[in-house]
Amino acid sequence: MDVVKAGDPTQSFLWYKINNIQGSPDMDNRCAHGDLGDCGSAMPFPLTGATITLLPQADLDLICNWIVQGAPLPLCPAGQGYAENGICAPCPSGDMLCGTLCVNGQTDLDNCGGCGHVCPNAGFGAYCQSGTCVACLPGEGLCGYPSLCVSLQTDPNNCGDCGVECLASTPACQEGNCSPN
Repeated sequence: MDVVKAGDPTQSFLWYKINNIQGSPDMDNRCAHGDLGDCGSAMPFPLTGATITLLPQADLDLICNWIVQGAPLPLCPAGQGYAENGICAPCPSGDMLCGTLCVNGQTDLDNCGGCGHVCPNAGFGAYCQSGTCVACLPGEGLCGYPSLCVSLQTDPNNCGDCGVECLASTPACQEGNCSPN
């Protein structure tokens, strides 16, 4: 299978990886026989060892539209970028053009305050707020979408790690563990 088959996301291995369906029944045979090597985990790969977080739907739509349109290079005509709907157009108000992507420099971790300005430790407790990189405090984690710093020691929706929710029988989060109160 091609990494990207122009015009057909269902025949593009990239599409399987970013949707975390690379282990689906139609892929298992290829992975087992080594045609694709080890199919591995989903993309983007979680660097923290935390639960896999798939790309937002707007990003999936952008990639799908790019493949359907024939995976053209350059991605968009000069002066235009991919907007949220995956169509080439001038960037919406408030966004800036970085390469061929329209990004919000106020919140984008890879273009915080300007194109190519990457927040250090992005995804490990740093986020972009009002065009400035901000770091979470010790004991906090960067969770959710949009990502925010939360206390992994006391947040019942992110107890000990992002996305770990305390159940009704143990609703409180104390020292990163769910407890009865």
